[in-house]
Amino acid sequence: MFDLPPQHLECMYSQAPVETNVSAMVIASSAVSETEIAGFVDSVAKEFSDGLSWSDLPTLVSLSVQVCQSSRPLVFIEGVISTVISQVIDNVNTPYLPDGITDPILKRLANKMLDYVFGKEDTQVVVNEGQMAVVSDVPPTKEELRQYAVQLQDNFTDGFQVEDVVKLVMQCRQYLSSFSGLTLEVKRACIIEIIDDFIDITDSPYLPDSLFDPLFKMVVPSFVDFVL
Repeated sequence: MFDLPPQHLECMYSQAPVETNVSAMVIASSAVSETEIAGFVDSVAKEFSDGLSWSDLPTLVSLSVQVCQSSRPLVFIEGVISTVISQVIDNVNTPYLPDGITDPILKRLANKMLDYVFGKEDTQVVVNEGQMAVVSDVPPTKEELRQYAVQLQDNFTDGFQVEDVVKLVMQCRQYLSSFSGLTLEVKRACIIEIIDDFIDITDSPYLPDSLFDPLFKMVVPSFVDFVL
C-alpha cells in the first residue's frame, strides 16, 4: 500500500523550433541545464524552510510555475516545473508522517494540479440522475450538502483517488450553480464542507482513514482556492 512509486517526469530536451500554445501556457524550447533546475529548486525550497505542510501544496505548485517562468520566460516547460516540484518535495521535510509515505502522494497530487494549470485536466462534469439541485435562491443547508456528498460516491465507482480532487471540486461547483446569489466566499465554504463530508464517508487506498482523512482535509481549502 505504501510503496507507490513517485512520478518521475523527466525534463524533455528538444532542438525543435519554439512553438507557443497560449491556451495551455506551454512553450517548447532547448534544454534546461541541471544547474538551472537546481537553482529553481533552491529558490522555491527556501520559501518552505519550516517544512512543507500538506496545505502548502497549491502554493508550491504556483510558486514553482512562477519561478521557472520568471527565470527563463522562453523556457516554460511542464516537465521542468514538474521536476522542480518533485525535487522540492524530496528535499523539504513534511510533518506528521515519514516522507517515504507522504512524498509519493504529494507528488501525485501536485502533478494533477499542474495538469489543471496547463489545461490538461479533464474538467468535464458528469451529473448523475438526482444529483442536480433544484434551482433555488436559498443557500443549501448542511444536510443538503451532506446528502450531495453521499450522492457523489456514485461518480467514483472505482474508489476515490487523490487525483480526483479537481473533478470533485468541479462537481461541487456545478451543484452550487443551482443556488442563485451565493457569494464566492459562501461557495468556497460549501465546497469545503461537501469535500470534507465526502472524505469522511469514503475509504482511502493509501493510509488508514484515521491518518489520511485529517491530512487530506488540510489541503482542501487551499486547493479549492487554487481551482476557484
